[in-house]
Amino acid sequence: MTLSVVTPANTLQPVWQSPALRPGSVVPVDLPLTSPYRFAIAGQNTSPPLDDRGALPAAYPAIGDAQFLCHFAQ
Repeated sequence: MTLSVVTPANTLQPVWQSPALRPGSVVPVDLPLTSPYRFAIAGQNTSPPLDDRGALPAAYPAIGDAQFLCHFAQ
C-alpha cells in the first residue's frame, strides 16, 4: 500500500510505502502532514498469477477499519 499526499497541483506525492502485507496483518502508520492536506491510499494486487482460471486470487489489497486521526500541536 502507498500513502500519498495530494499536492496543490493535484498530483500524488508518496510519503509512505508499506512492507509486504499478509492477510490479517496490522501496520500502524503515524505521519505528520502539513495543513491543509489531502491524501490518497492506493493498493496493488501482488498475488502470484493463478494457473486455474476459475480460482480466485489468494488476496486483494484492502484497508479495514481505517482511522484518520488529527492531533494538533499547541
